Amino acid sequence: MRKSLCLLGLLISIPLFSQSFINEAKLWSNVSYGTEYGYSYESYYIKMTGDTVISEKQYTKVLRSNDSLHLRWALEGFIRENDTGTVYFLKRNGGFETMLYDFGIDENDSIEVQSGVYQWIYVDSIRIKPFGIYQEDRKHIYLSAIYKWINETWIEGVGSMYGVLTDLTFFGSIGENRDLVCFSENDSLKFLTPSFNTCFPIGIYNSVSNSHLPLPIIGIVTDKGICFKLKDSTLGDYTIIIFDMNGKVMKTGKVSGIESVYLDISDFTTGIYVYQIKNMGFIESGKFIVE
Repeated sequence: MRKSLCLLGLLISIPLFSQSFINEAKLWSNVSYGTEYGYSYESYYIKMTGDTVISEKQYTKVLRSNDSLHLRWALEGFIRENDTGTVYFLKRNGGFETMLYDFGIDENDSIEVQSGVYQWIYVDSIRIKPFGIYQEDRKHIYLSAIYKWINETWIEGVGSMYGVLTDLTFFGSIGENRDLVCFSENDSLKFLTPSFNTCFPIGIYNSVSNSHLPLPIIGIVTDKGICFKLKDSTLGDYTIIIFDMNGKVMKTGKVSGIESVYLDISDFTTGIYVYQIKNMGFIESGKFIVE
């Protein structure tokens, strides 16, 4: 049962939620992949824009892009948020809407979920903690279940760490992993998952360590260019991709184990950039700064 609060309690307590989840200035980068060797990553962006009315309810359109430059968008569904911070999602092909989040929920409350196995999800704790690159204080809601291992966290204004459209029924699925990779707001990158190092991961999911890939030696980075050379003398070509911190591809090239490659970056603005070097499914990533 949800707790009920009297008017006096509302006047003196902290608001149930302090910021709207739905915002056209937000951009989420997500990835999904299989749990077995050989499954390709599926990277995609999600944004929300444009209002519409369905069954007398006001929704915002949810768009999805599988484009690394997120230039081409397709309708994914519809989303709405009520006055208490509960967020609902309706898929574009219809059906019943599902609850994505309840940012107004209280500690010790529970949520009924039916996904293969009927179960209750419990709110273990709610904490205000720093989040993301700028360490902004945001509400963190920690959830768990008795009959199935669940380690879910809802972050106010951001959503699930398993991806923005991941609801609690996801934990009943088999054979799929999901992750929130990046979160941006007002064209400012607010969160980047350290394990990916780029907002648009590409390559093959591989449970084997990347240590087999020859690590790169990065030459001096200037405002004109950057030089890459592999530490090992392994033959074969490796692809180099440079991204900005929003996941946009800025430059590509190739390097082998017996030679170096120089990439012109004279058109890069000041900031942090991410590189990926990959071959045969292995990926090595890192960062450099253009001053």
